[in-house]
Amino acid sequence: MQAEVSGVPEHLASCVRPDLRISPGNSQSCSAYRGDKQLSYSFLFPPQLSSSAEAKYDAFLITNIIPMYPAFKKVWNYFQRVLVKRYATERNGVNVISGPIFDYDYDGLHDTPEKIKQFVEGSAIPVPTHYYAIITSCLDFTQPADKCDGPLSVLSYILPHRPDNDESCNVSSAA
Repeated sequence: MQAEVSGVPEHLASCVRPDLRISPGNSQSCSAYRGDKQLSYSFLFPPQLSSSAEAKYDAFLITNIIPMYPAFKKVWNYFQRVLVKRYATERNGVNVISGPIFDYDYDGLHDTPEKIKQFVEGSAIPVPTHYYAIITSCLDFTQPADKCDGPLSVLSYILPHRPDNDESCNVSSAA
């Protein structure tokens, strides 16, 4: 991803499209989130950070949405729109890999389906306990991330997914 960001066309802003790689019976839907008062969905990768029209179109796949608590969504949006954008500017572009973590028994290992305890209300969509993000760039910042032929710089994060932001510091309470 390069630091230049383009806007999302209005006709796509509240729209996602099916991912033809997933059968409709095994795919989630935006309407599945309507009955849940505590969860909504968000993009795993925000379409407005796409570096091309084709990438932006692909970012609107249903497989790019994931359940999030509203309080966490604020943290996730800040992470993506401010921090990742800053890293991309400072490092001549970045590659980002992100996704859900399911660790309901807190053993540090991926849970089996039987251990997953929470789902979007009225659906089979599992709610992650955490999200991860791995950001890579070229160690030599003079090389763009997509053309790097040397060692990589790697930043990795695990963010707890909670209904509140108790793990986060409020600006007013920071010392």
